[in-house]
Amino acid sequence: MLVWPFSLTFCSRLLALLLCFSWMLKGSGTSVLMFFVAFMTKKAPSAREGARGLLYSFIRDYYSYFLMNNVVRAVVMAIFVGGFAASVVGMNHLHVGLNQEVSMPKDSYLQDYFKDQADYGRTGPPVYFVVKDGIDYSDPEEQNRICSLPGCNSDSLTAQLSAQATIKHYSKIASAPNSWLDDYLTWASPSINCCRIYEKSGDFCNSAVSMDSTDCEKCLNQSDLLTCFSPKPKKFYHFLHYFLKDNPSKNCSKGGHAAYAKALDFRSNNSITSSYFSTYHTALAVDTDFIDALKRAREISDNLTKTLNGSAEVFPYSLVYVYYEQYLTIVHEAAMNLGLCAAAIFVVTFLLMGFSLSCAIIVTMNVAMIVVDVMGVMYLWNISFNAVSVVNLVMAVGISVEFCSHTTRSFAISREPNRIARARHALTEMGSSVLSGITLTKFVGIVVLAFSKSQLFEIFYFRMYLSIVLLGAGHGLIFLPVLLSYLGPAAMPSAEVLMKPERVKGISRSSDIQRSSRHSSAVHRAPSQSPVLAQVSPAVYAGQVYPHTAPPTEKSRLLGNASQ
Repeated sequence: MLVWPFSLTFCSRLLALLLCFSWMLKGSGTSVLMFFVAFMTKKAPSAREGARGLLYSFIRDYYSYFLMNNVVRAVVMAIFVGGFAASVVGMNHLHVGLNQEVSMPKDSYLQDYFKDQADYGRTGPPVYFVVKDGIDYSDPEEQNRICSLPGCNSDSLTAQLSAQATIKHYSKIASAPNSWLDDYLTWASPSINCCRIYEKSGDFCNSAVSMDSTDCEKCLNQSDLLTCFSPKPKKFYHFLHYFLKDNPSKNCSKGGHAAYAKALDFRSNNSITSSYFSTYHTALAVDTDFIDALKRAREISDNLTKTLNGSAEVFPYSLVYVYYEQYLTIVHEAAMNLGLCAAAIFVVTFLLMGFSLSCAIIVTMNVAMIVVDVMGVMYLWNISFNAVSVVNLVMAVGISVEFCSHTTRSFAISREPNRIARARHALTEMGSSVLSGITLTKFVGIVVLAFSKSQLFEIFYFRMYLSIVLLGAGHGLIFLPVLLSYLGPAAMPSAEVLMKPERVKGISRSSDIQRSSRHSSAVHRAPSQSPVLAQVSPAVYAGQVYPHTAPPTEKSRLLGNASQ
């Protein structure tokens, strides 16, 4: 039942493709019949074999003269240079990041979730400040640099994190941290009946056992403490494992199994290699909130590392950091990649343009202007700067070369008398090809992306590639010919001119002329001495060599020149 609608759709799309193909062939000066005849005979059709086409004639007879007008050239330079300057300003204000809403279709149910989370959310994702190896937690002095209990340092690690929570609008820290060290020292204190052991066996008596039980007794006495809270080193590590196994209950809420079971990493000798202190970020709604939270967390970690006097390093971790860490270095990475692409274009253009430094500079400069203008359009069109747009910008560098290199080469090998005439000739020869063969082919493939339901395709592919194609065509067909008319390189011979058979024959013919001149002069000097030479030596007439003893008539000479 679906065969007929499918066939109709397929045929309509095929017809549209053939119409576009026919129109592009017409613009390039090649008819459809010529193309298919050449395809069947394996011979490439030439634009010079038939009519040039309306597009070629329009550019040659009207557009090229209009563009090379002195007033028009000045206006074009002012507009494009001003647009480039405005784009430089706009690119410095690009939004860096990628909102969660953009990754989903507009009609997705997750759009409502993201909106409600931004409107009503009060707490963000958890963040963990990890302390690496280097701290002896059984040492009271080291404990004072970590804990926040009475008697601990005022600038301790947990005290600083608690202070950051008071300026949450800047630090993005919502609450004081959960400190396993504070809870453990409180849990092990003899004044709180949480740490208990069985009197007879010495095994751990967890908080689920009734406090009235006579089988359990306190783990520590006042004689086992070095300070008000700190146990002796041997006792510290021994009962720490009990703390991590004890579940909170109504009898003792300080049990550490629920909150800190995985917060510590031990060596084989039961010493601690690393641990973390957890808290929460404030509500993070958009990508800039996540990026700022990551930056603030790293700043806090650097300050905490300095507080520990370099004995241990502190670094932050949160599940969302893996998605937003790229935005801390993406500007530098993008600049480096675009710079490498521009350098490659400069080197390749310099080599393929016959070691022409000015051609390489002009092509590279136009490509750079196109990329910068695309970033300016990104600012106006609300396209954020992220990994997807950076990939598109790198691709824009390669696409932009097509709009510039052909016209520059045609200008360089043109034999017109001045720059304006050479720019007009280059625009005439390459303008129709750039417009129909490069611009319109890409434009047809891009337009369909405008109807995509995916916001990623609509924003980062339709909008960006449309900007790349339109700006590339504008620079290649408007700005570049004008720039060449002002600063174009000197003319250079093309490979086709140097390798033409007529030119090669002309070189050998000139040497024959020199030899025949010497022979003819010898014949005139001594005709009786060399009768055979006088019969077989070629004669020179008006700069042409003829394999006859007698010069040709004026009529035959003109016919010979016409045939050549």
